[in-house]
Amino acid sequence: MVLLRVLLSHLLAVTALLQAVSCWSPVFDQNVSLAAVTSSKLSREAQFRVSVNDDSNTTYFALPSRERSPVSVVVFGVSTTKLGYWVWSNSGGSWGQVGNSGNMSFDSALSDPELVSFQAGTTDQGFSAAVYLPTLGGGVVKVVTAPNYSPTPMAFAAAAPSVLGLASYPTGVGQAAAYLLTYQSSALVVQGVAASSAFAGPAVNSGTQISLASYSGSAAYGWFAYDPGNDVAYFTHYALDSSGKYTTDGIVGTGIAASWNRKDHVVAFLSTNQLLTKEGSYYDVCDAQGNIAFTFPAGSLRFAGEYWDSDGTPRSAFTTVLPVEGGSSSSSSSMNVTIYSIPTKSLNTLK
Repeated sequence: MVLLRVLLSHLLAVTALLQAVSCWSPVFDQNVSLAAVTSSKLSREAQFRVSVNDDSNTTYFALPSRERSPVSVVVFGVSTTKLGYWVWSNSGGSWGQVGNSGNMSFDSALSDPELVSFQAGTTDQGFSAAVYLPTLGGGVVKVVTAPNYSPTPMAFAAAAPSVLGLASYPTGVGQAAAYLLTYQSSALVVQGVAASSAFAGPAVNSGTQISLASYSGSAAYGWFAYDPGNDVAYFTHYALDSSGKYTTDGIVGTGIAASWNRKDHVVAFLSTNQLLTKEGSYYDVCDAQGNIAFTFPAGSLRFAGEYWDSDGTPRSAFTTVLPVEGGSSSSSSSMNVTIYSIPTKSLNTLK
């Protein structure tokens, strides 16, 4: 896996050098180049342009609905102090904006947009999305729900839990269950919303309690993935250890079943019973013990959840939000949003 990354890095460096000495020298972006390598192997589902109030401190992510007919997309803009979003929907083959937030301010102690988790579901009211905003001492979750797309805080069954992470898992065509990892009364508790009313909330039903009174996550936050079939919570602590690596724990009711220290963090638990993790510009697919099965380049491609196709085939969605050609991430007010997918069982073809 390491050799693959080294070879790709050398290839991209040589490409950049050749461009630099030629008469035509476009700006080289390794993340865009890596995304191009992988996206050529994906199915492109949709592409449209969105106008945003851009600045150099904003990072953009796109999140498509789990329901693909019709499909809606939320484009999020995240900085260290604000969250904004634009909701787009495809009607009759054309894309149009159906809602936006302007800006929602939040009190964040973090400077890493990667920690802001987005999960999509489908409710009786239509498309909705949940957003996890990490803060010191625990995070908050807001839900954006059709048709008014008004951001509302998610209420909890337990009193004021400390939210450590947000995850989801597909449960049927157009459906996904949401899960929250919370810390309450000296124990970790996984709370979930029933699949039949994903994100319809705002109430969150009490879920599996993982009793670990000595667990050091009482004031932690980080990345969370959940295996509902085996009741395993995978949690990557945001804080680095003394060697500059993250600690990831696979947590069950009796304690920590697996633990590893690496530079990757968990992203999602997949329908293939594998764990998706991310390290820089690459994704890793691992087993339950954290052993890496294969790695593939992503660059600016971002995993945007798993969904079931109309025939029941689990597919993994990826998105990019890039400045229009001729612009730059620090000046462009128009972004191209592209949605890709691939059968989850075929992720190994991306390596």
